[in-house]
Amino acid sequence: MSKKTLVMLVLVAFWLVGCATTAPVLDSPRAIDVPGNASMEEIEDAILDAMRNRGWAVHERNRGEIIADLHVRSHFARVGITYNTGAIAIEYMDSENLEYEVVDGQQRIHGNFNSWLTNLSNDIQRNLSYVE
Repeated sequence: MSKKTLVMLVLVAFWLVGCATTAPVLDSPRAIDVPGNASMEEIEDAILDAMRNRGWAVHERNRGEIIADLHVRSHFARVGITYNTGAIAIEYMDSENLEYEVVDGQQRIHGNFNSWLTNLSNDIQRNLSYVE
């Protein structure tokens, strides 16, 4: 095997490994149902507490919507969180250094983004479970 062929195989291997680090973007990994007795203020507090505990910061806030930013080392993610007394939805908005791309109409991103989103979603759900 020539040196040139070996270099090409190594480059292809690195490219394949790089592709394997992305996953489909998860928006609201699980539906976040809101307890029937929760007020808009309690829902917002549950979201803000979860964000704070996970290192997310408020970029913009209006009634029923929060735009949240997360900075982890050189990575950046922004999500939109919409909520009402029935449900909460989290949606990808923007990112840097997370390998975001659209492949065949499907959004893909580094797997860490989905972990961050799942953790945020779980914490919001846990906080809502304390609402009486």
